[in-house]
Amino acid sequence: MAAMAAMVLASCVMGSGTGNDEQSGKARMNVVISFPETMGSRAADTNASDKDVAVESVTVFVFDEDGNGVLGNGTSFVLGDFDNTGNNTYELDPLKRIQTTAGPKHVYVGINLPTALKAAANESDLIESAPTAGLVGDNSVAMLSGLATPTLEAQQTDEDSELTPAANVVEAEVQRLVAKIAVTMGDDPSFTLNEGDVNEATFTITPDRFSVGGLATTFYPVQRITSGVLETPGDAVDAAEVEMRDINANGTAVDELEAFYVPEHADMERNYIQSALTHVIVRAEVEFKKWAIVGSEGVDYEDVTSLTPESSVFVFRNGDDTYFCKSASVATGVKNELGVTATNEVYAVDENGKFYTYYHLFLNKDEPDMLAVWRNQFFDISITGAKGLGSVTPTAPDEPLVETTYLEVSVDVLAWDYKAIDQILGQ
Repeated sequence: MAAMAAMVLASCVMGSGTGNDEQSGKARMNVVISFPETMGSRAADTNASDKDVAVESVTVFVFDEDGNGVLGNGTSFVLGDFDNTGNNTYELDPLKRIQTTAGPKHVYVGINLPTALKAAANESDLIESAPTAGLVGDNSVAMLSGLATPTLEAQQTDEDSELTPAANVVEAEVQRLVAKIAVTMGDDPSFTLNEGDVNEATFTITPDRFSVGGLATTFYPVQRITSGVLETPGDAVDAAEVEMRDINANGTAVDELEAFYVPEHADMERNYIQSALTHVIVRAEVEFKKWAIVGSEGVDYEDVTSLTPESSVFVFRNGDDTYFCKSASVATGVKNELGVTATNEVYAVDENGKFYTYYHLFLNKDEPDMLAVWRNQFFDISITGAKGLGSVTPTAPDEPLVETTYLEVSVDVLAWDYKAIDQILGQ
């Protein structure tokens, strides 16, 4: 995955005693943040918006081997505290270097962290579960490194030396602590499906808005991966519906896409309950031309002129055919004529005389750790077609995921770690 690399450098100052005991000595730590490319105060990531790469604060965590915070832990800086040294690096002003103790240290580097994480007093505060609130600000996204490797084993040097021993240099990769999800229209703005007897029941699907659901409420700040499988604290998700946004127009530049930021989340129970999986919700307007009715010679059709606001449409499916009825009793009559048993799906017509269907898209279905959403992934979902109606409501059911859906999409995951996904609605 694309990530920023942070290097922590330490130069030590002799203690007041004999200077032979490293643990009694003092060390001054310097921080160098290295970007793959830079443009002023942002990394030049062609897939990222200004918000995605903004650096509002840098926090350095310093713990001893037992995970206890030591002198210098939690020191925070702003980008103005760093000097642009060229070669795509920013080095902390020597006058602002962190003073800590000599000896073995566990070092982490965070960028734009929420207040609760900045206050981490012990390593366990970064290792154990933490709330996801505050990972995305108005103008920035939180990032954090794993444990800097190798562990800092500060060597004492002369106080006046400008050299930093090689053993005092550690490196840490910093990743965004969230994934990013955008939905874009493909080449066609709507999709017409010719279903029903002799194409009488033709209807059109027009996707217009999208949202996300099943968002994790807790996460591990320092990512946990065991045998290539992502671990997250559990299946606790926020049941509240997230306000929908307009689907991005075809051809929108990647760094200008309207998107949602979602916490890292894996299905630790492996039961794939839909409501507990992080997923994308796509809304589409449905327009149809014919009501199904019972005529003098069996099933017949009549033209749709308009839909009555705040009424209902009763829909049922028979194989590849979809039938739209004005009432439950009409639907029962049509099913009797067809000799089929099917469940009605009741769609509400809104105050503007429109009704909508909803599709739930589940991500990373081809990954070994199925359906997990990883930090620093950027999903760009392009809608390429539709094969049928979705669900009546935007809320995913508390039922296991079934493989058959009715939406065709194409997904790209970029760096960030960008993934483009082509999706057919209903598939």
